[in-house]
Amino acid sequence: MSPIRRLIPMVICLIVSSCGGGGGGGGGGSAGSAPSISNLQYSPSSAFGGTGPALVMGSAQFSAPQGNLASFHLTTSAGATQSVSLAAAAGLTSGTIQGAFQIDTSQLGNYTFDVWVVDSGGNVSNHLSGTFDVVLGDLAQSWTARSTNTTPQLNKVIWAGNRFVAVGDSGLIVTSPDGNTWTAQVSGTQAVLTDVTWTGSQYVAVGNIAASGAVVLTSPDAVTWTVPTASFPGTPLAGLDLTGVAYSGTNLVAVGYNMGDNTGRIFTSTDAVNWTAVSPNPAAQLDTVIWTGSQFVAGGVASSGPAVLHSPDGAAWTTDAITGSGGISALVSAASGATLLGVGGAVWINPSGAGWQATSNAANIPSFPLAVGWSGHHYLVCNTTACALSANGQQWSAAAAPPAGTQSLVWGGPGIGRWIAVGFAGQIASSP
Repeated sequence: MSPIRRLIPMVICLIVSSCGGGGGGGGGGSAGSAPSISNLQYSPSSAFGGTGPALVMGSAQFSAPQGNLASFHLTTSAGATQSVSLAAAAGLTSGTIQGAFQIDTSQLGNYTFDVWVVDSGGNVSNHLSGTFDVVLGDLAQSWTARSTNTTPQLNKVIWAGNRFVAVGDSGLIVTSPDGNTWTAQVSGTQAVLTDVTWTGSQYVAVGNIAASGAVVLTSPDAVTWTVPTASFPGTPLAGLDLTGVAYSGTNLVAVGYNMGDNTGRIFTSTDAVNWTAVSPNPAAQLDTVIWTGSQFVAGGVASSGPAVLHSPDGAAWTTDAITGSGGISALVSAASGATLLGVGGAVWINPSGAGWQATSNAANIPSFPLAVGWSGHHYLVCNTTACALSANGQQWSAAAAPPAGTQSLVWGGPGIGRWIAVGFAGQIASSP
């Protein structure tokens, strides 16, 4: 994540208290008599973005054999610097430095900082370092409606590293660089678009047209879209609904189902045009697929309830054990893909591959959540009228719901730092 750009100078206050007797003042001193500092403490270690300057209180113990401390220094990994006089430490050979400084929270990010002291003879102490945690803006406390001037339902939104892309019914595609201003793009199709992914060189969207079945769209920039003649050998397009697509860095995987018998379908491709069917067909109707960084994970619904499958390459799939009612309509991975969360009839979590389990705090989770996202610190799940937030996927608290009849949501990355929710009637909302 990008670093916080600056501290708001200067140190607001700095108090020096003695821990021992005084010493001779004066300059000079040898390298062996350089000052030292220890036991750096500071609080808080994080702040919320957009709430104004954050006041951080800190302290450190010092030792100054010559009793001639002169200045205190602080630098951050973002290049900000501060220094302040330690005239109050004159004559002290040991003590505690206490101070406060302000942090600008207008930009999301995190940084490390170093502190040290210098005596009047130019001797420099050791450095102590700390980390001010990511400035969070992901608690979904309020939402702002954003205009798209469109009316078809939006089904999926992604953050592609430099823009948001959302797709929906009637071929609707809208894009935004920041989540505030949205532009409708010409897709060249009236298909129901269900998902979109970015491969690093092109966007790939999937869906279906009622009369002709599966459809695939591609674009180099999310603005100019092409509807290639995609090939799905052995699979009649008229009966195929594609519901999800993901990219691993080498392979695309598209999932869906046969609209005649609701049995699942999985396809792989390297170019989004020529697709290979994975055999055998899964028994479950598949509604979503993600790449976690180490494996594909697909979710849906079978006759017995929710269904989840995983694959390292998109070709060989293993069905996971999972119980409950309803199905998996959306998936997200967190902690470098180690923890998975799926929503649909409930919320299921698979921590570090230990197996799928229903979350333990169902009281605060909205019924039949449709969308799930991960900010790097919190999960957010929503249905069309309510949301819930969790740091670990187990304990949940109610969160504000966007005015979007939410179908999908995503957290914008570095430099953006906001949730985007999309849903009914082309509605989009952002938080904060």
